[in-house]
Amino acid sequence: MANLRLQTLLFIVSLMGFLSCQETTNHNSKSNLIDFPESLSLQAQEILPNELGVIEVNALDTLLFLSINGGEHFFHVYNSNLEFLGEIGKKGFGPNEFQAPILVQSIEHDGDDTFIWLNDKFRFTLTKVNLSQSLVKGKTIIDKQIEIEPDLALSQEVVFTDEKNIVGNMGIQALIPYRLRYYNLESGETKTTEDLPEILEPQRIKRGDYYTLFYSFIAVHPNRKRIVSALNYFNRMDIMDVDSSEPIKQITEGNGHSLFNAEKDIENGQLVNLHNYYFDISVTEEFILKL
Repeated sequence: MANLRLQTLLFIVSLMGFLSCQETTNHNSKSNLIDFPESLSLQAQEILPNELGVIEVNALDTLLFLSINGGEHFFHVYNSNLEFLGEIGKKGFGPNEFQAPILVQSIEHDGDDTFIWLNDKFRFTLTKVNLSQSLVKGKTIIDKQIEIEPDLALSQEVVFTDEKNIVGNMGIQALIPYRLRYYNLESGETKTTEDLPEILEPQRIKRGDYYTLFYSFIAVHPNRKRIVSALNYFNRMDIMDVDSSEPIKQITEGNGHSLFNAEKDIENGQLVNLHNYYFDISVTEEFILKL
């Protein structure tokens, strides 16, 4: 058992307006907060004690995916009973191998087969993997692979809004700063939405700093009609409509950065005075959970 202290970093934001289909933009709306106690005792139990080098844990449907630092594969897969099912995502530069895959938060079923998507951000590919066959055969079985132009590439945060459309945050090699990129997997059509904080003297920002400065965490509502985007370094979270890609509600709170002033926030060509504000978000039917 473990006794964990939870500081008041996590709040629950009411989503009454989020579930509505109203398209009105409110740029100064304050969120309704439910504060947790300064400390909270949780009953926890250690699981999978033999797994070493775990970087991240993701749950999709009834499956558990462990991102592994060592070994030949990027992911270990377990079922809901914590039974080991196998490894996927072999490390390497060859066919059916990956350099830095991110597990996309989407899972598909077709008959007896289950499919997942991997976003290999350094190879600029989005890969649909037949998980069922990969676990049975002990090697990655690729169903579909989509190459994305480097300047259009999506970074870590990627969500599906339906079977053929995805939304991601700004790629590492983006030529101009933007907030989100919408990408149609069938047609290749793409569009971006800016919705960035106010920037003073933007000409002083180096292209290579766009990704760091405007990184955002994104999540999609279960009804696939709304997207939430929370900027890493700014006290700015937006609720957006999937179809129009326009913000329908903007949430600002606390004392974090509300704008970027290059005169104060760039020294000797380097970004300074940056502090993590949002560190992750998740969306349920009624709430936004934010860290």
